Amino acid sequence: SSQWLPKGSNPTLKFKRQESRKKQMVLSFFDNCGVIFQYNLPMRTSVTAAVFKDVMNMFLKKFKEQ
Repeated sequence: SSQWLPKGSNPTLKFKRQESRKKQMVLSFFDNCGVIFQYNLPMRTSVTAAVFKDVMNMFLKKFKEQ
């Protein structure tokens, strides 16, 4: 976006957003004792309702086995 600046002043720096190559989304389920289930999402995957539903089904399946 453009902005008016006084004569001779420098514009503010703008940073470009880049995708992280190292960060990964993790869905964790807790109880009163701590973490009871963790799922690492594939890289560049967003948590949508469909993704959360699939992970929740995995959690419930594993929870029923115990």
